[in-house]
Parts: sequence; structure tokens; C-alpha cells
Amino acid sequence: MHSRYYGSRINFTVPRTKSKGNKMNKLIAALVSTLFVASAFAATPVVAPAAATPAVVKAEAKETKAVAKADAKEMKTDAKADASVAKEEKKADATKATAHTKATKEK
Repeated sequence: MHSRYYGSRINFTVPRTKSKGNKMNKLIAALVSTLFVASAFAATPVVAPAAATPAVVKAEAKETKAVAKADAKEMKTDAKADASVAKEEKKADATKATAHTKATKEK
């Protein structure tokens, strides 16, 4: 059984060397490879978006117009509500002042 596998095995282990700079060499190799990968990543071209068709441009313009119209309507409603609140506050202040003058006259 061993005869059929004999010779087909390859030893992939790397013999260890006792050089003092081995760890530093690995570190430098890792840094160089990282820089290479980073530069390759940075060099990839940015793809520009496809040109919009006239129908898309028209739809976007219509949507923008609708949003602007809704915003204007909301602002108008808010202004009406603010005016109403101001009117009610003025009315409440007048009522409060009248009540205060009545209370001071009775004393």
C-alpha cells in the first residue's frame, strides 16, 4: 500500500534558519505586500453613473416640483396655525388682564 504513495509526497516544510533578521524580514515583507495591495486597491477606476434618460430626468423634475409644492402647502398651514395660536394667546391675555383688573377693583 505504501508503494503506490511512495514518491508522490512532497515535503512543503521550510527549513528554519538561525539568522537574526528572519522576523524583521517577515515584517518588512508583510508591510511591502500590504502597500502593494493598498496601491492596487486605490488604482481601481471609479465608474461614472450612466447618463439618465430623458424620461428619468422628467420624472425627477416632476417629483422635485411635487415636493416643493407639498413643502409650500405645509409652510402655509404652519403659518395659519401660528397665527391662530397667537390670536388665542392675545385673547387669553386680554381675558386675564380683565380678570386681574376686576380682582383689584373689588379689594
